[in-house]
Amino acid sequence: MKEVTKTKKPWFTTRDVLWYMVFSGFAINYMLRINLNIAIVSMVPAKPPKAGHLSSECLVPTTNTNTSKNGTLTTPSVYSAPPDHSEHFNWDEYEQSLILGSYFWLYWLTQLPGGILAQKYGTKIVFGLSNLAGCLLCFVMPIASHWGPNYLIFVRILQGFVTGFSWPSMHNMTARWIPPNERSKFVTAYLGSSLGAGLTFPMCGYIIANYGWELVFHVCGIIGCVWYVFWHLLVFDTPAEHPRISNSEKEFIQKSLGRSVSTEKKFIGIQMGLSGFISVLPGFISPTIVGVLTNNNQTVGQWQKVFFIAAGMLIVPAITYVLFAKSELQEWNDPLDERKLKIIQAELEGLRVDGEADDRDRGNTTSKEIKHQEATAEQENR
Repeated sequence: MKEVTKTKKPWFTTRDVLWYMVFSGFAINYMLRINLNIAIVSMVPAKPPKAGHLSSECLVPTTNTNTSKNGTLTTPSVYSAPPDHSEHFNWDEYEQSLILGSYFWLYWLTQLPGGILAQKYGTKIVFGLSNLAGCLLCFVMPIASHWGPNYLIFVRILQGFVTGFSWPSMHNMTARWIPPNERSKFVTAYLGSSLGAGLTFPMCGYIIANYGWELVFHVCGIIGCVWYVFWHLLVFDTPAEHPRISNSEKEFIQKSLGRSVSTEKKFIGIQMGLSGFISVLPGFISPTIVGVLTNNNQTVGQWQKVFFIAAGMLIVPAITYVLFAKSELQEWNDPLDERKLKIIQAELEGLRVDGEADDRDRGNTTSKEIKHQEATAEQENR
């Protein structure tokens, strides 16, 4: 009897490398999106209340003394942060809302092109350069801040524009690399955005507290540039282009994707671009609404309005989705449509050929009848 040998899956495949690079790429993409949200707290110091306008809306009583066991009053110890030598700005709430929301002003515009460009040029170029360009603009943001809020808004608009290509472009690479039975696992790499948010907040807070807000943007830019170097060296658009992939893994991917052609979603990149176009609208609408409601009016009542609006923006789409969304494959994306079209075209071609044959037969019959009539006429004349 021959001994049957089983091929073991390598402990670390090229698909695993791709997962980690995509995961970290989305983390960096989200880091670029929110680092200014944290830094602006230090860039614009809190304004002291105006004389004669003290608010009675404070919900927590404040005190700067404690009572010890023997009844004496003591002053609580307060953490003393290192001196902050960074420049601060006197931007009001409305200007801050424009700065924060400007990232999304053109972000929506590149959602649909991101998927189309990835299909034409590959996700490696589109996703990689999208993140790299956003990181390079981080180095410009401190300078733009010193020049004025309008310059900072312009840089943020550019940053949002270039990073908007990234999300819809990734689905093209997923379709080319990941077998259908592994895609639900692979798309967890998209959750890198959540990790990016979770790490960016404490990282930026530590940097601001010890070195000032300007270093936040330099550190983010450096991290993104280092990531791009690894992305360029380790990631390729298809298994066939990868120089270090094993033959067994390449054959496995190609066979798996070959069996899945009939069930492939044909417009996934474009669909994600359209959904991304809609989902980013609150990104620039929300800061504007907050700025209008709270500009020189930082009260509990105004912030309650903000949270009520936010709750409505979450509840209404959720109810709409539950009532009207469907999970069935739609006719316009039915992979059998192409086969049906070919069958119809073949039937039409057959009908056309049959029709031409009938026309020829009718033509031959008509010509025979004419000749017979002419011969009959000649005989009668004789």
